[in-house]
Parts: sequence; structure tokens; C-alpha cells
Amino acid sequence: MSKVLKSFLFKTPRISRLLFNFHLKKISKTFGKRKRILDFASAGNKYAYLFKNHFYDGADIEYFDVKKIKNHNFFVDDLRINNFKKNFYDIVISTNCIERLKNFKDIEKAIQKLRGNLKLEGYFITMVHHDNIYGKKILEEVQKDFFIINVIDYHGQTSLFYDKLLLKISDSKNILEKLFLTILYRLSYFLVFSLILLFGENITLYRNTHHSIIVAKKLK
Repeated sequence: MSKVLKSFLFKTPRISRLLFNFHLKKISKTFGKRKRILDFASAGNKYAYLFKNHFYDGADIEYFDVKKIKNHNFFVDDLRINNFKKNFYDIVISTNCIERLKNFKDIEKAIQKLRGNLKLEGYFITMVHHDNIYGKKILEEVQKDFFIINVIDYHGQTSLFYDKLLLKISDSKNILEKLFLTILYRLSYFLVFSLILLFGENITLYRNTHHSIIVAKKLK
């Protein structure tokens, strides 16, 4: 199979990921310039491009070969240990990671340490997966330790359907079926993504399938 075909079949973006990127980019534009930012669980400074005009420290539990950007750094560290300075950062970001810790005690410890990294009136940005066993407790912990500024709900029934379709494409052993479904997905996902941004989507709260981006402030 050629590299071009492999790229077409296997490097198809998830709508939920596109929505997350869109909302994070929108949030990043409210920061102004020259802020000190800590992005813990940065996946190799994946979103560093959004913060080019800031002092940015990315961290993850394993080493990544990261793209060099002025005033940007990458460190290997563990959320539960967190060797970064206290009361130092204007903004602390940690998404797609806290809920993956093994137990709530570790989650509570991680949130407390991230709070400690922030200056007074600094901003904390995190994510809650409401279908995760710890989703509700993470939200309660953030509400206890911070003042919630904004909650952005996304990944409703439409984007969930498309993510499941992408999973079906990935799991399919039939190359013709995989090709057909990929073409169908590619032809429609950008239109669907655009319609979601324009009109929103059905966030069925009672089924707890959606995700939320939380923007909170340290007040004490």
C-alpha cells in the first residue's frame, strides 16, 4: 500500500478533536501576550503553536522530540510529582490526562499541584470527559478549588456518531469497505464540522457522552 493511500486511510481527523482545537484556539486568543504558560501533559508541545507570543513550558510523562520555538521548553515530569515552580505561571493547561490517572487520590493531588503552580488570579484550563468514571468528581474538585469562568460543552451526538464511524473505518479488515467509508467520511466531515460550529449540536447531558473544556480562575 502506498504512503499516499495509507495517509488518506489512516490520518483522518476526528470531529471531536477538531472541535477541541477550535475552542482551545479561541480561548488562547483571550490571553494577551507574554504570559507564562504551563501545559502539563502537552503531548510533545502539541498545541505550542497557539502560544508563540508567550513563555511556554510543556511537560509530559515521557520524552517527545519537539519542534523548537523561541521561549518554549519541554520537560519530562509526572502530574503526581510536578516539579514546576509554585505561584509562577499565569496560565496552567492540562487536558486529556487528569482523568487517566489510576485513582481519585492521584487526581486530587494532581489538581492541587497544578493549582499551586498558578499565580493568584491565574487561569486553569482543563477538560472533563463526562463518560469517564472520574468525570463528575474532577468537575467537583475544580469547582472546589477555583472560580469557574466558562464551561464549553462539545462532542454531542453528531460528532460522537462521526467518531464511531472513524473507529469502524480503523477496525475494518476489508480494504474496499475501509476505502468506501473513508471517502464518505472525508466528503462529509468538514461540512458537518462547519454546521456544528454554526448551529451547535445536540448535547445529551443525561447520557453523559459529551466533553467540556473548563476555564477557571485561582482566587485564593
